Amino acid sequence: MALLLVIAAGVLVRQAHFNPAVRVFVDGGRNEIPRAVGDRAGTPAADLVALPALLRPMGPPETFGPDRLADKIDGKAPLYLSAGFRELVSRRFALKDGADRWFEFNRYRMRDPQAAFAVFSAQRRPDARRLAIMRNSYATANALFVVHGPDYLELVGSGPGHALQGAMRRAAQAFVRSHPVAAAAREPGDLFPDEGLEPGSITLLAEDAFGFAGLDRVTTALYRLGGKELTAFVSRRGSPREAAERADAYLVFLQRFGAEDFSGKVPPDLPGARLVRVIDTWELVFTVGPVLAGVHESPDAGTALALGRRLAAALEEKGGRRDR
Repeated sequence: MALLLVIAAGVLVRQAHFNPAVRVFVDGGRNEIPRAVGDRAGTPAADLVALPALLRPMGPPETFGPDRLADKIDGKAPLYLSAGFRELVSRRFALKDGADRWFEFNRYRMRDPQAAFAVFSAQRRPDARRLAIMRNSYATANALFVVHGPDYLELVGSGPGHALQGAMRRAAQAFVRSHPVAAAAREPGDLFPDEGLEPGSITLLAEDAFGFAGLDRVTTALYRLGGKELTAFVSRRGSPREAAERADAYLVFLQRFGAEDFSGKVPPDLPGARLVRVIDTWELVFTVGPVLAGVHESPDAGTALALGRRLAAALEEKGGRRDR
């Protein structure tokens, strides 16, 4: 009986922590209104956004630093921390004409725009619909997700509905207008060729790309060529020498898993590229100036080389030779 009481207490404690990135509570088909979030004593937290007229705050903002992030988002904290998390400010808002319709506005302040895009892309929902708020923004049935400079925004509602979606969109637009940032010189994914690219598939891996601890800051993109699915990747390094060293280290890593070298199949228009087979997939690795690039998990050598040619040409055209 004592053990059962302990388990029940644990369940109640876990239910008391609302995680907006994972779930929304529903009670008998009606949205449950959470308690207003209180700010930590003595912690200054500025308003997140100038409120549109149709909204009212449900309480003051709450601030979480790296030491408390897990209290808010539980198992997802390592992703944010490894990408360069600085601070989370969270606040809940309700529609003035419908107290049962509310959303939580979460502003994740990251180290830089690349870190913000890393967490945005790693958590992209399968039912995403692109928005015009920012270049990197999308909506789902009950949420909005936006990258704005070093900020990653998650607006998660109590449920679906046009009125709530409209309110969240206005709140996100108000935040973007009131927090101007310098335009990014280069967006993640700008170096990839367009032909065959799957829309919305570009992802920035902050660390341990493809399971290799020495490979960080890698942008990937999914392609479909001739009905076959494969991944292209690029990683801008500090210099051509660093790019070449990372390429060599990645190939050594693959060899530990039994990679077979088929670089003799590489055509002259991909000078210096290495082609290997790992079990039943193919990897192509090459450098263009300071950019490490290649093709990951191609179903055959021919498709890997075809995409590799397109990627190398795009890098030459779009700036891969810079700083050579």
